Amino acid sequence: MRHEYTTPQAAEILGIPMRKILSYIERGYVRPSILDAEGHGSRRLWSLWDLDKIHLVRRCEQLGLSVALLRSLGKLLTPPLWPDIIMSRDSPRYLVIDQRGERATGQDSLEKQVDSMAGPCLVIPLRLMVHEVREMLWRAKR
Repeated sequence: MRHEYTTPQAAEILGIPMRKILSYIERGYVRPSILDAEGHGSRRLWSLWDLDKIHLVRRCEQLGLSVALLRSLGKLLTPPLWPDIIMSRDSPRYLVIDQRGERATGQDSLEKQVDSMAGPCLVIPLRLMVHEVREMLWRAKR
């Protein structure tokens, strides 16, 4: 399986305009983890984890999350935290964040994580998001 993708390839796989990914970079929501562009004509290389993050940010943007919260989410989803959240054997299936972008900690049940937050919070089904990206990648290869 290939593990690096250019920005146009990432856009095609995820089914979003390339300009949308570029706007996420400009706003500080995502950064490529393999190679960032360094000047005119250079290219970015994205990992599979990066595609997961782009997809997650896109879904949260569609839900109407604020710019500040999307930035906080982007910071939360940086290595080593992001792969660890998904790959850990006893990792949570959900990411729970509050309106300030604070993440619920611990391996408690979803109900306990939500109860531990002050005020309204967002519950993100992490493994579902990752599964969606893998499905998009599979479709792009066909």
